[in-house]
Amino acid sequence: MTRSAVIKIIDLVKEGKATTEEAVDFIEAMYAPDETVKQEIKSYQPEINLKWDNDNKLRIAAFIGHKLIKREEANREYNFNVELDGNVLDVDCCGNLTCENVQGNVTAGGGIECNGNIHGSVNAGGSINCGDIGDSANCGGGMQCGDIGSSANCGGGMQCGDIGSSANCGGGMQCGDISGDAKAGGNISCNDICGNAEAKNGSIDCNDISGNAVCKDTLSCNDIHGSVRCDGDLNCNNIECETIEVKNNVKCSEIKGDVKAKEVRFDKIENND
Repeated sequence: MTRSAVIKIIDLVKEGKATTEEAVDFIEAMYAPDETVKQEIKSYQPEINLKWDNDNKLRIAAFIGHKLIKREEANREYNFNVELDGNVLDVDCCGNLTCENVQGNVTAGGGIECNGNIHGSVNAGGSINCGDIGDSANCGGGMQCGDIGSSANCGGGMQCGDIGSSANCGGGMQCGDISGDAKAGGNISCNDICGNAEAKNGSIDCNDISGNAVCKDTLSCNDIHGSVRCDGDLNCNNIECETIEVKNNVKCSEIKGDVKAKEVRFDKIENND
């Protein structure tokens, strides 16, 4: 065995690409008379020592030399676009991902464009555009999809169907029923909200609100079962709460609680006095 061959085997051990036992096997095999074994050793390509489990998840990664590029680094400094055909179980992609139906979870450092449904959770550094999502959905950009089985959070605007838990977005929110709290940086337009509703810099237009309602602009809905704080007008059917604070006008059919507004028009009011 040559000196260079021994050094090469030692380097493999130092780099974590071969174990000590494998190195011993290499050296012993080099002295073996079987030329086939020698050729196998010479052509041996060790597996990269990766930090994830050997499972059925499809991982789409990128390297610079031997350095694995992190997902957030790929989204910030590079622009990877990956197009995936066919149905898969789970997907983890360091860049932007275009895919079809996914039976499990999807994670991407950039945006996700899915021409089908995702049956698990979805996490993206950019925007999400897809069909139905079976579990939670989180992204740094906007979100446009069908129904979401659990919570939904995005940095931009949100357009979707029903949401199985709470919903939070940095822009406007337009969706169906929300089975938890709804919080948006812009306007909220939806069906029923089974929790609190807050439009930080916009209006609220919905059916029923099971909790409190806070908005910067006009609040229009059917029934509200919590307190109300509104900087614009309030137009609704029935309100049952302790306090109602509206900077402009209130127009309701029935109010149960104390009202503070510029002008109040109603059919029936019951206060706490």
